[in-house]
Amino acid sequence: MAEQHSTIIEFPRGKYDPRKDEYFYRRFRARLRELVVLFGIGSVVSLAVLLLALWLLPLETFTPFPFPRFPGFP
Repeated sequence: MAEQHSTIIEFPRGKYDPRKDEYFYRRFRARLRELVVLFGIGSVVSLAVLLLALWLLPLETFTPFPFPRFPGFP
């Protein structure tokens, strides 16, 4: 006769402490590391875009037409 397996998971009595759960701890650390890495990458990209925009700004104002000159001024 085949044994029947129950799908009910029984936890030990008492309060659940996630600090003692190694799988939870590893997943928490992995997600925290992922957030820190993404924050770092976002900061570097933002700084690079800002510096690139400042570098590409013209130093002098450019107008396609010369300023109006009044008669009598050179």
